[in-house]
Amino acid sequence: MHLLPLLTLVTAIAAQKAYQGFNSGAFFTSSKPKTESDFESEFLAAQALHYSPGFFSSARLYTNIQAGITDTPIQAFQAAINTNTSLLLGIWCSGTTSIDNEMVAFKTAVGNLGTKFTDLVMGISVGSEDLYRLSESGIANNAGIGNSPNSIISFIKAIRTSITDTALAAGNKPVWITETGWPTSGPTNGRAVLSTENAKTYWDTIACRYLRETNVWWYTLSDANTSIKEKFAISKDLTSADTIFNLTCPAGSVAPTSINMDWTKGVKKNTAVRQIATVGFVSLAGIVGAVVLLL
Repeated sequence: MHLLPLLTLVTAIAAQKAYQGFNSGAFFTSSKPKTESDFESEFLAAQALHYSPGFFSSARLYTNIQAGITDTPIQAFQAAINTNTSLLLGIWCSGTTSIDNEMVAFKTAVGNLGTKFTDLVMGISVGSEDLYRLSESGIANNAGIGNSPNSIISFIKAIRTSITDTALAAGNKPVWITETGWPTSGPTNGRAVLSTENAKTYWDTIACRYLRETNVWWYTLSDANTSIKEKFAISKDLTSADTIFNLTCPAGSVAPTSINMDWTKGVKKNTAVRQIATVGFVSLAGIVGAVVLLL
């Protein structure tokens, strides 16, 4: 299969220079897999957040596979099409020796959904915190099953081989912030103080500094990882546009101007045109957390 026509990205330039969105897990904290309607509600909630500094219309996924099924495309793909949500795709690498099922799910989605899907794809992240989980610190903190550096490198090479001579193999290599946030509650971890106040401070310090100029996926809109006791969600629930703390950025920050200023309005179908920026590929590094390499 030739991926060049499949993964050609839209190059429309919008006033908002960078992508901004949230990480999106495949499960709820109850371990229930998310469905198309669940993802759609989540993506619409992100777009409607009260006092949002700019339009959050992107999602970073951790896998291409629908939870509980071997190699079926994740239903987030169709939800993204329904809501004009751009996607940073994910290849799950922890506790595995092969990413074949990930690639089957991806290619199936390309074949079934066509350019409606591929026009939304802005990159592919290979792994998430896999090296940390297998590190001494990760093991001590019960971070979960990880994978070795050699395995991650082999997966990255496999992805790069599959897109050789395509538009994704060239261009500039910017730094993207793909997974960072601060918990509002949970068990104490060292000197870090978990609180709504500190989560707001972290948002003002990091998000408000990099939004507009840098592609950012915040952790997170809605908690999904069943093994994490800390609560990172900034949304009170996905049926409203209410947030745990005010997202308005401090005066003088470079962040986009706040939108969704009418706090009486909740989440509804959003017909706004998706804002897409031209992006050069490869590379990555989140400020905190994930080990993710972008192609």
